[in-house]
Amino acid sequence: MSAHRYTTSEVAHVEIYGRLGQLVSRMKNLSITGALLELKAGTQVPKKGDLIRATIHLHSIGKTRVLDAEVIWTNGLGFGVSFLKKNQLLERMFSKSSPTRLQS
Repeated sequence: MSAHRYTTSEVAHVEIYGRLGQLVSRMKNLSITGALLELKAGTQVPKKGDLIRATIHLHSIGKTRVLDAEVIWTNGLGFGVSFLKKNQLLERMFSKSSPTRLQS
């Protein structure tokens, strides 16, 4: 069963862990578990499996939220993310950076 999604149109600045720079996107919908983000343009579109930090400016309530997430699908300039807790983010970061052990 999927979480209820709310339509929105808030600006989100996206940083992809391991890459330099920020991407400007628009959050198109939001649920308790994730979001749909869409870039205005770009050559640095996140790929499935990328870990990101999104800074979302919620003008309707006058707050800013910073959320970590994993890209779970992409389609053109749009991409879906699943939010991660800090320990989940660290686990994924360490598993991506662990060298593969060679077997004799």
